[in-house]
Order: sequence, then C-alpha cells, then structure tokens
Amino acid sequence: MNVDFKPPILLLYGHDHTSQDFEVTSTVALIESVTAALRERGWHVQPVLVDRDVYGVLDGFAPPDWLVFNVCEGSPHQPFYYATVSKALGERGFTFTGSDTASLDETQLKWVMKRKLDESHVPTPAWAVCEDPATLRFSAFPAI
Repeated sequence: MNVDFKPPILLLYGHDHTSQDFEVTSTVALIESVTAALRERGWHVQPVLVDRDVYGVLDGFAPPDWLVFNVCEGSPHQPFYYATVSKALGERGFTFTGSDTASLDETQLKWVMKRKLDESHVPTPAWAVCEDPATLRFSAFPAI
C-alpha cells in the first residue's frame, strides 16, 4: 500500500444571489486559505462553487477518484445547504468529510438540538426559545 498517495480533494463551497456580501467575502477567503494550505502540503485541490445544482456540479467528478471536503453551509432553502450536499454526496458514493445528512438536518436549529440534548439528559446551560427579545431575562450564565 502506498502511504504517500494523496487523493485529489474536491472542495465544495456555496453562495448565490441571496447570500449577503459578508458571507460571500468570508466564504471566498476561507476557500482560498484552505486551498493554499492544502496545496502547500502537496495535495491537489479543486475548489468548486455550488450555487444552483449540486448534482450537476458533481457530474464531472468520479466518486472513487475524489475525496470531498463539504464546506457548504447555507439554509435549507438553498441548493448548497450542507445537508443537501451531504445527501447528494452519499447518493453518488463519494467519500466526504463531515456528518451525514440526518445529523446535519437535525442540528440546523439550535433549539431542536437543545431539546434533543435535554431529552437525552445531557447537561447543558439553561436555554429558552425567544419570540420577543424584550421579554427575555437571564438569571444564570452561561446562557444560550
């Protein structure tokens, strides 16, 4: 086995016309930084923007040949939502970083995750769902 073999890395990231300027700027800076760092260490990296159709973006890449870094974020209504990308990667048979689709979907909303932790008796700081910030009062910290 060749331990020096480094598969090429497909670095998926996303933004679209609904993204805020600061989101685009910070995402592009992150991708440039990650790409440079990996290339300096001898990896072949192909950054790829997902802005509409993740399945179409993946068409040009053979799953056995690529390791995918899923750096996509977004909201559940955007094509580059990280759980949507994870689902597409899994369906196509890619090896990829990060959590599976169900885990990403379930942890998207902090209050849902906090409720799951409470139900499993995992100790966490006190929390509340707040509809109106003016009515919220904290008596203990840290507070989420």
